[in-house]
Amino acid sequence: MEKTLTREAKTQLASSLRRRYQAASSRSKKQILGEFVAVSGYHPKYAIHLWAKEPKGRT
Repeated sequence: MEKTLTREAKTQLASSLRRRYQAASSRSKKQILGEFVAVSGYHPKYAIHLWAKEPKGRT
């Protein structure tokens, strides 16, 4: 039986990793990205897109 994350859980995980990813070195970014892609099932480019855009509700 394969367990998958809900959309809300993926969004929360992406939000929690956003700052860590932005402050990381290139080597660390690759590791963070790889782990997130493995857990979420998202394409790496989409994950980077999520982390690059401003979070909702912020101005």
